[in-house]
Amino acid sequence: MDFNRPTLKQKRVVDALVEGGGSYTYADALRKAGYGKSSVKTPTKVTKSQGFRQLCEEAGLTHGLIVNSLVEDIRSKPKRRLGELKLGAEITGLTRGDNITAVQININSDKDEYS
Repeated sequence: MDFNRPTLKQKRVVDALVEGGGSYTYADALRKAGYGKSSVKTPTKVTKSQGFRQLCEEAGLTHGLIVNSLVEDIRSKPKRRLGELKLGAEITGLTRGDNITAVQININSDKDEYS
């Protein structure tokens, strides 16, 4: 068996995700594609496979699209972007699965009072 080539079930998962328009979780899509309980419980066995990634790229979901869309989204909301920054950090590997703690720093004319 060639693990680098997409399988029919992997194709069904990608099709389900595309059809769902973001409303399906990986578990939902795997279930719909006919995967068993263990795969549904641990979807990364499928979603991190070379075949699945290839199908995502063929469907237009490329690394470049994700990064460019994320950058555009971050720039469009400069004050409320923690969710996008967390996602960007995960995608680029800047986190090790740790939670990101939000820190707000206010800089104004009173800054000398707190030094």
